[in-house]
Amino acid sequence: MSQENKPSAPIRILHLEDSDIDSELLVRHLKKSGLEFTYERKETREGLSLALESGGHDLVISDYSLGMFNGIEALIMVRAKDIELPFIMLSGNIGEELAAKAMKLGANDYLMKGNLSRLVPAMEREVREAQVRREKKAIEHELRDREQELNQSQKMEALGRLAGGIAHDFNNLLAVISLNADSIASSKEHTTKVEEIRQAVDRGASMVRQLMTFSKRGILPEDEFVSLNELVSQMLPMFKRLIGKNVKVSIELQDSLPMVGFVQSQVEQVLLNLVVNARDAMEGNGTICIRTFQERSLDKNQEIERAYCVLEVEDSGCGMSEEVKGRIFEPFFSTKGTGKGTGLGLSTVYGIMTRSEGIIRVDSEVGRGTRFQLLFPIVEDRLRIPEPELPQEQFIFRSVGTKILLVEDDGVFGSALARSLNQAGCITVHAISPETALLILAEKKFQPDLLVADLTLPGSSGLRLAETAAKEYGVSRALIISANSLDTAVSKAIKNLDVHFLGKPLTVQAILLFIDGAASESVA
Repeated sequence: MSQENKPSAPIRILHLEDSDIDSELLVRHLKKSGLEFTYERKETREGLSLALESGGHDLVISDYSLGMFNGIEALIMVRAKDIELPFIMLSGNIGEELAAKAMKLGANDYLMKGNLSRLVPAMEREVREAQVRREKKAIEHELRDREQELNQSQKMEALGRLAGGIAHDFNNLLAVISLNADSIASSKEHTTKVEEIRQAVDRGASMVRQLMTFSKRGILPEDEFVSLNELVSQMLPMFKRLIGKNVKVSIELQDSLPMVGFVQSQVEQVLLNLVVNARDAMEGNGTICIRTFQERSLDKNQEIERAYCVLEVEDSGCGMSEEVKGRIFEPFFSTKGTGKGTGLGLSTVYGIMTRSEGIIRVDSEVGRGTRFQLLFPIVEDRLRIPEPELPQEQFIFRSVGTKILLVEDDGVFGSALARSLNQAGCITVHAISPETALLILAEKKFQPDLLVADLTLPGSSGLRLAETAAKEYGVSRALIISANSLDTAVSKAIKNLDVHFLGKPLTVQAILLFIDGAASESVA
């Protein structure tokens, strides 16, 4: 055999043999052949079991007759422990029938003790091929992991598109509820009911925000300089109020921890979700430990090593099974009872971390608690100090008597908003399409002070309509409303057109405040 085909390290041999003479003969033959090897000999079933548990062998050579058990039984034990560990049957009395049975059960080769000429080549061949099989399996395992990650990513993307569509219609529905609640709020008889409606709207809006966060369809804010230590310290009093008296919270913060490039409000949301989950897992009794430290680790693609600040949340709760652990980032999956959770908390955490190249690690066992580790990359060139916002230009008119052209294709919501604005003293005309709005402007029977338009309109957009209204009809003020969050391109277009944005569900008060814009200072 050529030198390049020989194993690069000594072959670690486990020899099953009850004869001292045969053992010495084998060792002498291997040394004479020049083979580099280490040698361990076992004679009993118990000895084989202990050797397999300790591991560290490249090859098993076994006699057939081993006193209290035989080579076939040994082979079965070896294959139950390691399907790839080469096994060579070496015997002085094994017949063709037993040899065939051994090969059928997974032996790699069989030889007679009286003819050892091909033993060393067979050993080297089997060790080499076993290594190839292991490497192939490792590659296949990695490919399966990558495929699962891709499938999960595609599933999350599909759910994200679904969430975007749901969010639009759901926010419009919430806006109708909110507007009608506002219209009856002046009646003391309905004060409690109105408050309940508003609470329901707030909860629904919060659910939509979480949907949009995990689906990555929200605005991507500029990264900030975030100190994890300061953030944990600032939130600690809130955690203590939130989790109750019977849960202990401890913090272990590494000194001089670098800042990370992240959106602080999103880090706060991530930490809050993890603490709430930890509290629920302990059913009101136990310990939550929050730690920070720094480490170097491979990125999520296992390609390059990067520096990370780690935020760890560990609880002493009930822990999770492997099945549950494999599903915790799925949206709407929850182990909590009905009405106790939306199943969006950890999906939101997943969305926030993955969009900013963060890593999530989860370690949990049933009855032994759970530990989440969030790795935030320390990348100095990603950090940008946001430019200070310029004060918003103020309107020179008050809301009462303001002429508003409302363009909204959702008839129920548009009618409710127009009615509420008129009740507040505005003069509002509702157009259900861009074509109708442009016709109203072209006829010049109604000259609006303000255009309020949905971002997404049939065959057009609120931005395009605002641009046309400003250039051709002198409507210089525009307010864009939408049930969807803005992506970066739309956000930039809004700034360039000098129009303003309000997200749904919105209230009449928000529009009136926007119209007034501290009018008491600007009217003069």
